[in-house]
Amino acid sequence: AAQLGLDDAASTTASLTPIEQEELPAGTALDDFLGTIAWPDAVVGCAMTVERLMLPPSAEASVPEGLSDKKLTQWVAKHPDRQEVRMTVAVLRDGARDSAVRLREKDSPTEVLTGAGLVPGLAEALAATFES
Repeated sequence: AAQLGLDDAASTTASLTPIEQEELPAGTALDDFLGTIAWPDAVVGCAMTVERLMLPPSAEASVPEGLSDKKLTQWVAKHPDRQEVRMTVAVLRDGARDSAVRLREKDSPTEVLTGAGLVPGLAEALAATFES
């Protein structure tokens, strides 16, 4: 509690403590960054939201070969069929997990997909932050 700037009384009454992470340093892969995180035993779970650009499967054939990650990101950002997607994944130390995915163009509570297996890679990376 003290490391998070909380007093002991607040830590026993609050069930969730949000911690906002600043932008990742340029060139740092998310999974590499997550590999640097370790939680104290008192932390029972964590959640992360990431925003990405996605292309439909029909655009896969038109992706130029041999692009660097940076050039590929730029190419996707300019593609007319790109979709902005927000993915939130939560995992608990005991292995429970859930996720939600929303396309920006369908910004409505009824258009949010939910389920434990929607973003398995991110869920596994978050779960790994609880491993000793």
